[in-house]
Amino acid sequence: MDGDCSSTEFAVGAPSGAAGARFWERYARVYDRIWDSPLTDAVNRQLWTNLPAAGQAVDLGCGTGLSSGPLRRLGWSVTGVDQSSAMLDRAVQHGRITTALCRDAANTGLPSGRADLVLVSNLLHLTAEPVAVLDEAWRLLAPAGLLAVVWPASGATLGTALRADLRAGRAFGRSLAAAFDRLGVGLAGVRVGARAHSGAAVADVVDAWVAARGAVAVHAGSVFDVECYLVVSKPGNHRA
Repeated sequence: MDGDCSSTEFAVGAPSGAAGARFWERYARVYDRIWDSPLTDAVNRQLWTNLPAAGQAVDLGCGTGLSSGPLRRLGWSVTGVDQSSAMLDRAVQHGRITTALCRDAANTGLPSGRADLVLVSNLLHLTAEPVAVLDEAWRLLAPAGLLAVVWPASGATLGTALRADLRAGRAFGRSLAAAFDRLGVGLAGVRVGARAHSGAAVADVVDAWVAARGAVAVHAGSVFDVECYLVVSKPGNHRA
């Protein structure tokens, strides 16, 4: 793809229709078994270091809310946006989001410039138009607000995810069970035609988008060679 994530070379992202709904319902049932882990905790620690005082956050493609749950515990109000009602139901049940919004992450209908923080975690590689999601995040963000983006590292595989789980301190049995769950979800996705952009392609698009918007880098890095993250600030004086 040569870094062009707007390409329509293949069908990317959430399968649609009845088959898509069944796929996401299945994934929602095992999502926490896979990702509620020391690995996710390690990513969250990187993202939410030195956060400003609690405010308004939007989590685009929130899933079951594993990335925004720590924000809630810090007193943030979080609007979780996802196209899967099954994922949103679990996010609400676990108290990881304040408000659930079943919408397209690229077209939320939320007011502009009101969010102190917008999170886009492990969504861009599953989105046909990643730039549209980033543009929506930027629209929602208040001046001086923070945008946090997470995506799979280039070359990440089931094997690297298993090794990352173990390195992060997850018990062997649970790490192995998560690996089998990942495999099952992946096979189910293949059956309904889901595919993803490569981590390298997403990184290229994020870098180009950040430069074009004049976003101010706060910090960036990778965790166990599985997840990449970037936090940027929107220029301007924060709203009163």
